[in-house]
Order: sequence, then structure tokens, then C-alpha cells
Amino acid sequence: MVQYRWRSARDGDGLELFRNERMLQQADDADSEQLLMAGLTRVELRCFDGQDWETDWDSEQNSKQPRLVEVFLEVKDGERSIPFRTVFEVSGGSGS
Repeated sequence: MVQYRWRSARDGDGLELFRNERMLQQADDADSEQLLMAGLTRVELRCFDGQDWETDWDSEQNSKQPRLVEVFLEVKDGERSIPFRTVFEVSGGSGS
């Protein structure tokens, strides 16, 4: 299982992005959290259901997962901000 999350930076300046990975057979205490990026000033997520882009997604209300997820990050580098945007397809877990 792979999980991404962000939280306020420890120094109080922006956000930090973390990646956590564990095998489903392992106990919960075997998590290995890794800092991927610090200095984030903006994070936005959007989900595509096949027709519309949504900024909020509740899998229980939608009874399905989104087809696509768009991630937008902005990172402070000195005096400038660097944007990063990516879109990825959500796999149904079938291996296809």
C-alpha cells in the first residue's frame, strides 16, 4: 500500500510532502515514511469522473474511484515559485 500526505512543515514554513509504503502483509508499525519534498507553498488535487473535474471526492458517495487524478504543487525556491502539474490514471488493481 502506498500513501502520500502533506502536513505543515516542522519549521512552520509551507508544507512537506511524505510518501509511506508498506506491504499489506506487514503489521501497521512497519511503515516507512519518507520526506519527498519540502517548501511546498500550494497543493491542489482534482479528480476526473469521466465527464467532469471535481475538487472534492468522496468514494463512499461516488461509490467508485476517479478515472484520473490531477496533482498541482508549487515549491518555493528562494525568491521564485516553481509549479509542477501531473495527471495520472487510477488503476483498478487488475494489473491491466
